[in-house]
Amino acid sequence: MTSTEDYVDEVLQELDEIASHVQSRKHLLNEFLDELRASIGNKTWCNLLQGVHYRFPGSSYEKVGVTDKTDYDVAMVLPQPYNGDNFEIVGTRHGAGLYKLKWSGDEDTPEFINTNEFLKVIDLRDSIFQQLKEVIEEVKDVRQDWHIRNKTQKASMLVIVNGRNGEFNIKMDLVPQIQVTRWDVTPNPPSDNELPSVLRDYVDQTPYPMFFTLASPAKSPKDTDSYAAPYHLNQENDNHLVVTCSFSELEKHCMKSSGMI
Repeated sequence: MTSTEDYVDEVLQELDEIASHVQSRKHLLNEFLDELRASIGNKTWCNLLQGVHYRFPGSSYEKVGVTDKTDYDVAMVLPQPYNGDNFEIVGTRHGAGLYKLKWSGDEDTPEFINTNEFLKVIDLRDSIFQQLKEVIEEVKDVRQDWHIRNKTQKASMLVIVNGRNGEFNIKMDLVPQIQVTRWDVTPNPPSDNELPSVLRDYVDQTPYPMFFTLASPAKSPKDTDSYAAPYHLNQENDNHLVVTCSFSELEKHCMKSSGMI
């Protein structure tokens, strides 16, 4: 066996070990989410969290993680009325992948819609995070065998769960998202003929080809962070209405479709 083959075998063995380690943590992640659901229950003050569907768009859950310290991405897909089909998707001055959502649903106008009928993205996100914080506090009381820390980030809630005796450590990003059932509802969508085959397959095969994350763009081109800090923009600023298109599912689909991975 050549030195190159030895090296390849060594890398593959290391990746297999990492995948095994990552997979062994999945049951802990699911256990935490079960506790979260139980604490949410039918509480009226958890109205934004009731009916949330949890998805796993990240590589950690798919056996393609390249480090055992990879965070788990947990998308929190919001239920009705915060579904993309209830909104007109409007382009913004911020560029591609950034949109505003204008209410067009048949139901009564829900909370977090401004006088111009646009979704108040930052207000919705902050309210979700506040409810999450309170629910996580309840989980802490129930699971005394866990040490749980949580931190609000720009687009997600970071949660770290440790065993009291240090036997495990998992990190997860809980990311609120709005799902959209059609690709062609965005302004000026490309035609099917313009799409690469792997993207066309993704659009055809996926019931929800698009997801929007509740985060706004950076405050200025000098900012190194991708998203605006939630409390440092004027409430009337247009950024507070902007959602960001998430490509996590598309990236995962492309990785699965590649014979090289």
